[in-house]
Parts: sequence; structure tokens; C-alpha cells
Amino acid sequence: MSVKLKKPKEFKRLLAINGYSVEGFARSIGGVSASFDRYMKGQGMRPERAKKIAEVLGVEMSDIFLF
Repeated sequence: MSVKLKKPKEFKRLLAINGYSVEGFARSIGGVSASFDRYMKGQGMRPERAKKIAEVLGVEMSDIFLF
């Protein structure tokens, strides 16, 4: 199963509100910015990665991801 961002621009704004750049956030959860660039362009990710992202940002998965 693959999970995708609902609205990549909103996600980027959410990162900024929480004090992260895309690169900084990727590093903080053990990822790389190249992966996040792909996610922002519509590529899916593993549900485990999506769960970690939602937890760190303090949101529900359904708020920012499509299943």
C-alpha cells in the first residue's frame, strides 16, 4: 500500500509553521530531501513513513495523506 500527500503545498506550509525546511524535516525523521522532493511531486510512500511524519507534525494521518 502506498500513501500520498493530499496537498503538497499545504504540507510545505505545515513544515514551515513547525519551523522546518523540507531538508531539515527529512533529516529529523531519518530521511533524505530527495525522497521528500518525490513525495511533493506525488510519489507515494510507505505507511510507516507517513505515520512518522504525522506524529512528528502532531496531526492525524488523514489530515495530510490520501490512502
